[in-house]
Formats: sequence, structure tokens, C-alpha cells
Amino acid sequence: SDPQIIDRSVRAALAASAAPPQPYRIVGVLPPRFHFVRDYHRGPTEMVLPLRTAARTYMVRLREGVPLADAARRIAQATRAVATTAPPGWTGAHLESVHATYVATVRPILRMVMAAAATALLIVCVNVAVLVLLRTQRRQQELNVRISLGAGRRHIFRLLLTESALLCAVALGIALALTWLILQAATPYVETQLGRAVPGGRETVVIDSFVVVLSAGAAMVIALCTSCLPWLLSRSGTGASRTSTGSRTATGSRTTRHLRSALVAAEIAGTLALLVACGLMIRTVSNLAGTDLGIRAEGLLRARIALPQRSYPDTAAVTAFYEAWTA
Repeated sequence: SDPQIIDRSVRAALAASAAPPQPYRIVGVLPPRFHFVRDYHRGPTEMVLPLRTAARTYMVRLREGVPLADAARRIAQATRAVATTAPPGWTGAHLESVHATYVATVRPILRMVMAAAATALLIVCVNVAVLVLLRTQRRQQELNVRISLGAGRRHIFRLLLTESALLCAVALGIALALTWLILQAATPYVETQLGRAVPGGRETVVIDSFVVVLSAGAAMVIALCTSCLPWLLSRSGTGASRTSTGSRTATGSRTTRHLRSALVAAEIAGTLALLVACGLMIRTVSNLAGTDLGIRAEGLLRARIALPQRSYPDTAAVTAFYEAWTA
């Protein structure tokens, strides 16, 4: 927290090194919640020492808009230009996103959740389509009256599209609001389960703009599809003949019945697939929780003790420490 800390010197030594503490000059202060790319599980890094020996992994920051392939090629060219020797068959530098490394373990879980959400969305869309068909049968006489009074097909389509778009827009707004509330409430729990803090702080956990655009696009497609079904049905018959009959039966034409049956069958199939996947997931979790570890784990804790190498340089010293500690 001292603003004058830059250019000051501190003495530090690595825990796994037998070398005595050495002076280091402070050249910068990392932002809060900084995580070292290869050691996320140990929490925030307190100190990053300068690299004195060759390493296989380095952290670099690319300018915005620079492709990974171009950066890797430039780094490989610079390395070959200054290196005295290179391992035979060296393929060059390979860049990997820090964010990709951070989410590598949870990406399969997120994909499964996304697949389940897509299946649930499909079931909801089929439900809405069935309801729209039933509502259209109730409104068939109204639509025929509009056509008889001079309304064109495009006017009917615009009416149905406006109604569906308004319904999808309200649903999208409610869904985004609920998503934001769930993210704010679930972030601490997710951090606890993963054992990692969110890079940049919890305030960075927001709804991504790409997700908003994707959700809005899905809402537009759903609105278009649900408005096309009744519009196509309204084109299949004559307005005058249907108006004169005044029929308000719920059965509808053969095409309508077949379409409704197909939608119901698709809904049942999607629901069955989702239920099977949920059952398999519950079964897997139950088997993992009931796995016999071969020991009684109640009351057992795991701890890690890092001994400085300068004080315990060999195996005998480490063994003596543990024997004295457990005595």
C-alpha cells in the first residue's frame, strides 16, 4: 500500500532453494487478486521474482488484435536469432491463453449445462408452438374476417410476428434479469467449490455481450418460427368459406392435427432425452460420492508443509523433522 515502494530493495529467498536470501529491487506492484498462470490453486501470488534461469513457460501480454499464430512465429524467429543452440526438432513457441487454462477444468461441465439448457429451450419452444397453434384455431374466424375485409397476407404475418416478438422480448428481459441475479448470488459459491478467486474480482462476473446477442438472436428466431406456423395455416384455406361456417371446433384440419401431433412427439422425445441425461448424471454423482476410499475419511484433513531446503538439505533431515513432529 506504500506508493513509494517502487525502486526499494527487499531480501527474499525461495523456500525450495538452499541459497541465502538475496536483495531484489521492486519494479512494479501486481493488481489485487493476481494469479500466477501455473499455480492457480495456491491463491493470490504475493511475490514474483525475476527469472534467472531458462524456463519452459513464460507469460507474455499481446497487443489487442494480434493473432496468436503471428505472435508465436515472431517469438520463434527472435528466439532462433539470439539462441546459441536449439534442441533438435524444436517446433517453435506455442502460445496458450491464460483464460483457456483457467477454465479448462470447468469447460466440459459448462458444455453439458449448455446442452441441457438447449434441450430445455427446445421443449419450451415446442410448448409455445403448440399453444400458438391452439390459439390460432381459436382466432381462425378473426383472421378470416380480416382477410375478407381486405387484409393481405403480409398484414396477417405482421400482426402475428408483432405478437410473437413482444412475447419473446418480455421473456428475454426477464431471463436476463434472472441470470444477472443468479450470477451475483452464485459467484461466491462457485469460487468456494473451485478453490479459486475470480480473476479481476467478483465485479467482473457479468453477462457477456456475446451471450446477450446470442440470446436476442435466438429470441428473434423463435418469434419468427412461432409466427410463421399460424400464417402458413391461414394461407391453406379460403377466408369466405371458413367465415360462413362459423366453426369453432378444436380439431382443425388434417394438416393442423398432424403438425400438432409432430410437435407433441418432438416435445416428448426431448423431455425423455433430458430426463435420461439427468438420471445418468445423478447416478454418476451418487457413485462418486459412495466410492470406497479404503480408509475412514471422517475427521481427516490434508495439510501441506513446505520445508526450506537450506535448513533441510537432505532426506535424513526431512525424515527427522517429521518424526519429531509426529512424536
